[in-house]
Amino acid sequence: MTTTRPELDHARVVLVTGAAGGLGRVMAKALLDDGFRLVVAGSSIDKVSAVFHDNPPGRCRAVAADLENPRAPERLASDALAAFGRIDVLVNNAGISTSAMTEFQPDRPVPFLSIPTAMMERFYRINVLAPMRLTAALLPQMLERRWGRVVNVSTGLATMLRFGGYGASKAALEAETACLAAELEGSGITANVLLPGGPTASHMTRNFAANALLPAEIMAGPIRFLASDASDGMNGKRIRARYWDASLAPAEAAAIAEPIAWTSLADAQQRPPGED
Repeated sequence: MTTTRPELDHARVVLVTGAAGGLGRVMAKALLDDGFRLVVAGSSIDKVSAVFHDNPPGRCRAVAADLENPRAPERLASDALAAFGRIDVLVNNAGISTSAMTEFQPDRPVPFLSIPTAMMERFYRINVLAPMRLTAALLPQMLERRWGRVVNVSTGLATMLRFGGYGASKAALEAETACLAAELEGSGITANVLLPGGPTASHMTRNFAANALLPAEIMAGPIRFLASDASDGMNGKRIRARYWDASLAPAEAAAIAEPIAWTSLADAQQRPPGED
């Protein structure tokens, strides 16, 4: 079961980063099927163009974006806006994992002292700074229309607590998303987190056993919901795609959403900042 297709007179546009493969490709294809126009971004224009070559040029534009470059987020925002004149839904999917450290196996934690400073900076530059700066560059035009979606692709708590560099950077992104969601409350724009809920088949999980991997297709149902009008009331939530029940209506399936960034664990009686 899929969400109701958006009204095409809205001409809503989605930007998906890291769209050339894995989760990004699945989410972008699902949104194209639902009638959205897409800007699909990848570090290699050739790769992302090849993946989406069979889509009508009037509905899908490929752009290059190496988000490790400090100037890339603002440049990508400009290129994406130029493609169709607006961005209504931003899916921050691009990122790097411990697989970027080729001397280590990506399915095992890397000893803290083995992570070079340059690599640690790279994790945070790509996984945290790039998506937040891209969000900041695209938010003003969403706020003008009083409708928009920011969906940040994250990882599970177990990974955050076991994988230094990668896991910690994803924890930082989720915390930033929680702050953003609180700031956007009532604005018509929402900020949520979507994660598979386990390792999926991609270059990031090259050493995992095949029977331990989740299919990337589990991301299709949740992203369709989060990009649609049906999710208007959902802000500051996280959805683990492995538990999405496609047999239910999307609004019912979305009942699995949890508070973002572990806010349910916060002490309701905590004192304001600065108080002892």
